Amino acid sequence: MAESASDRLPTLVDRENFPAEAEAELADACFVHQLRRVGAHRQLNRAMVDYYRAYTQTVAWLEDDLIDLDELARFEGNLADAWQREFDWMLDDLGEDATDREQEQAGKALLRKTLDQTRYRIREAYDEAFFSRGKHHELADRGRVGWHPDFEARAKSLIRAAHG
Repeated sequence: MAESASDRLPTLVDRENFPAEAEAELADACFVHQLRRVGAHRQLNRAMVDYYRAYTQTVAWLEDDLIDLDELARFEGNLADAWQREFDWMLDDLGEDATDREQEQAGKALLRKTLDQTRYRIREAYDEAFFSRGKHHELADRGRVGWHPDFEARAKSLIRAAHG
């Protein structure tokens, strides 16, 4: 099938466009806490850049009418569904008596597997990996996905603290 111009989306936000103040603003974000919880400390800056780029990219596309909210919701739903399947496998593999260390390691493995997965795209012809990774971080920031087995309880307490 031939690729049409409408299938291609422009990348409007480069890695170099990450403002220094954004790192400080994101340091206490829910998704950053989730990454720390599974010991992904060396990934924090790259995760913040991906999150910022994907968020900024989405806003620009929406403002320019290049995507609509239904398309965005469908993409995010696909990411969340694929994550849920992997998360359930992780929980089954861990079992009830997993140690804290085993839970952290399993969460980190899930994070890596999920962020390396590029099967779902906002559009078939748009394959920028930062966008999928950043959208995963955005979903994690909203508490829709997570990495550690107990991420839901932790995310709820972080969200309550931020809004309380």
